[in-house]
Amino acid sequence: MNPKTPRALVQFAAILVVLGVVIMDPLAGLSILVLAGILSALALAFGSKRVRLAALVLLLIITAFSVWKYPDARKHLERYRSRHLADRHAITLPQGAALDRGERVIL
Repeated sequence: MNPKTPRALVQFAAILVVLGVVIMDPLAGLSILVLAGILSALALAFGSKRVRLAALVLLLIITAFSVWKYPDARKHLERYRSRHLADRHAITLPQGAALDRGERVIL
């Protein structure tokens, strides 16, 4: 691997950390932080001593921010799932359907 590549991975991971913290959507922010963690882990595996140290510090920062974002992302995902499943199982009747004429509908 090119010696400059792990340094670029650390730099890109640092940019992704800033984006992951700034993004308002908790699930998207957590996803970007996970991607930054993967890039940082790759730099940690293949970098020189100085780059490995920077990647390790960045990985610790990413872990802290991910732990901070996880509860909000989990709540967001649960609300999305419950709303999506409620919409999926909702029954909508067209106007003038059986309920308007006083008939019973068996579900």
